[in-house]
Amino acid sequence: MKTDAADAHLLGELFYKEELQPELRRGTQLLNLRHLTRFYESISDMYVQTKLQFHAVLDQVFPEYIGVFGDTFSKVSLRLLFRFPTSEKVLQLGKTELIEAINELTPRARSVRWAEECSERLIAAAERNPSKSSTMSSHFVSRGILVQSLLQYQEHLSQLEKQIDALAEDIEAFDLLRSIPGIGNKIAATILSEGRNRAIRQCQ
Repeated sequence: MKTDAADAHLLGELFYKEELQPELRRGTQLLNLRHLTRFYESISDMYVQTKLQFHAVLDQVFPEYIGVFGDTFSKVSLRLLFRFPTSEKVLQLGKTELIEAINELTPRARSVRWAEECSERLIAAAERNPSKSSTMSSHFVSRGILVQSLLQYQEHLSQLEKQIDALAEDIEAFDLLRSIPGIGNKIAATILSEGRNRAIRQCQ
């Protein structure tokens, strides 16, 4: 209906790219999904930066602690390190007390043997630790704050994952995307909320 060729071309592009009133076209569900996946990425970036800071401080305070647990950033590992921040604190306890502390901090049932192995590695690490009491007290303060921050980030990310999955599961294409090798829930949800516009931009 337009007599101006430039305007007609612009309108054609808008319809082709589906950029007319995108909020209405994509629907509230996809908008919410897009917001949550973007927010998840933002929190995840901050979590990674905090992990790097934590590693740098841990190298100054208790470098031998790395390797005591399979995952240094697991909840059990971080909570145990927060409770016993120095190698001296660890060595002041007996093996039995350490085993009880590990079992207490474990969120799910683990074997007694697992707790014993962790306590043995922790005691050995404390005995090898070169820093001990010579480390500046400021390092212990910053590490305690970093441990609490890491635990909070983990909780926030876990909550976001649940919300993202709940939104995405109602979308038919979600299961189809997850059936592709290498694509999990988070990537599939991001593709659903962002993939169409990204694909258009790449084609341009």
